[in-house]
This record gives sequence, structure tokens and C-alpha cells, in this order.
Amino acid sequence: MAIQLRRGSYDQFDPTKLVSGEGAVVLEGDPNVEDGKALYICFSTGSAKRMATFEDMDDIAQALEDEFTDQVGGAVSKAEQFITTATAQEVSRVQAEGDRDAAETDRDEAEQIREFNEQQRQVHELAREGNEENREEAEAQRAAAERARVAAESGRETAETNRELEEARRTARFAQMELLSKGWLRHYCLEGEYDPDTLVPTIENPNTATIYFVPSDDPSDDNMWVEWIVGEDDDGWERLGTTESKIAPVTTSQIDGIANGETPTGSEVVTLTGLAYFWSVLWSKLTAAFAPLIHVHAPASATANGFMTSDDKQKLDRIHNTVTWGDLNGTTTWGELKG
Repeated sequence: MAIQLRRGSYDQFDPTKLVSGEGAVVLEGDPNVEDGKALYICFSTGSAKRMATFEDMDDIAQALEDEFTDQVGGAVSKAEQFITTATAQEVSRVQAEGDRDAAETDRDEAEQIREFNEQQRQVHELAREGNEENREEAEAQRAAAERARVAAESGRETAETNRELEEARRTARFAQMELLSKGWLRHYCLEGEYDPDTLVPTIENPNTATIYFVPSDDPSDDNMWVEWIVGEDDDGWERLGTTESKIAPVTTSQIDGIANGETPTGSEVVTLTGLAYFWSVLWSKLTAAFAPLIHVHAPASATANGFMTSDDKQKLDRIHNTVTWGDLNGTTTWGELKG
């Protein structure tokens, strides 16, 4: 009778039931082998080891070979992928290096251009600074020339004003001389210019070519005045009878005195020539006293100062409102003109 070992399917295999040296055959279902068949030997209670057959060893070797082949193939594939990636990266690196070299070349060229442009800029800056210095010097010369021109123009205007004033004074004096050469002048004495008791004139520095009229203490239709003259050598007053009288014009000296703030008295009248001279004197004083045309003042009135004082405005208003050309050619006196 043949020796038989425990046998059965893997689900019936229980290593704890084996005794030392006993074997067990798994006929089917062993998950540890490919065909489900295996042989186990018990070395001690509960400890059984699976025995490998030649076929099992061959399967194991083949499995190991397949696993190794798979691993080697995977490694080769990974190596090939790495080489491909490395090659692509090297190509990219070489391309990037080329691009970097080209960019460096462009940078060098741009730097050379920048340095050239900087040199040109410095040259232009030096030229600009030189032009600016020339411009400032020319501007200083122009300003100096303008100041000299303004000073010369001011001097010319001043000289022209003085010339016009002197010409007006000469014209007025000539007219006075012409009028004096025509005969006796007439001066009507006001109160304070004669002694009320003796009716003798009390005027200082009388004119020997002037007849001085003093109101009569016994006036009549035929004799309203007492006439007086003074001798050539200032030898006293001499009373006259009725005489032909002439109009005495205001002299340039009297006009100068009035322009300088004096308050003369007398019965002299204003002629057109004297008025022209008076206006020339007034205009020269206004030109010197007031600012240029670019400096604007408010208009003057009889009560408020402006381009002129209110007092001067009142005087001009009286001249404008009360004096006519007939008055100037007639017997208007300074006392009547001043109001």
C-alpha cells in the first residue's frame, strides 16, 4: 500500500493540525502559487513551510526575469525620456545661450550708441551753455542799451520841455515888449495898493511905463479915477489928469511867480500869448510832478484829488466856466481870473 500525505483544497489546509515531519499536499486553490497546487512540511506544531518544486522555481525565476525585464525596460524608458528631455533642454540651453550672446552683442552695440549719444549730448550741452552765456551777455548789453535809450529819451523829453518852455517864455516876453512899445500900460489899484487918505499908490517897484489908477474920493461920470505915474529915477509919485489908458498884460515873471505858488495882485490882463506861456509852465510842472502815462490816476474833481489836486481842478474849472476868448482879449484881470 502506497504512503499517502494529507491532501485536500487550500481552504481545508490547517497547519496547526500537522505534526513535526508531516507533509500536506494542497491540490487546488493555493493563492501563493500560479496553479494553486503546493506541498507543505511541518517542522514543528503550527509551523509549516511551503516546499518549492522545479516548476515553482522555474515560475519564480520567470517571474523574477519578467519583473527585472519590466524594471529594466522602465528604467531604459525613463533613461530614454531623460535623454530626450536632456537633449531638448540642451538644445534649448544652446538656443538660449545663442540668444544671450546675441542680446549681449546688441547690448554692447546699444552701449556704444549710448556712449556716442552721451558724447554728442555733452558737446551740445557745451554749445548750449556757450549760447546761453552769449545770450545773457547780449541781453545785458540790450538792457544797458535800453536803459541808455530810456535815459536819452528822458533827457530829450526834458530838453524838449525846457525848449518849449523857454520858447513860450521868449514869445510871451516878445509880446510883452511889443505891447509895451505901443504906449502906456494901465494898472487899476486894488485896496491895499494905495493910501486911502492921500490916494497915493503904495506899490513897490512900480513900472515907469504904467499909469496907476486909484479910485477917486469924489467920483463923477467924467472922472472916476485919479491917475499916477512914477519918475524914471524913482523920484516919487506924480499925479496926472485925464489920460488915455492902455491894457497892461501879465508878464512872464508874474506867470512864473503864480506857477511857483505866489499870490500877486494887480489889474494886468491875460493875453493869448500869456495864456499859452502859462499852459507851457503848467504842463512842464505836471510832467515833472506826475508819473508816466503807464501810471494811471483817477480823474480829479473839485472835492477829491486825482491826476491833479482838487484846488488846481477848481482853478481850471473857473477858467473853463468863466473866461472866454473875448475876456482874454479884453480887460480880464488876474484877480477876476482867480476868483
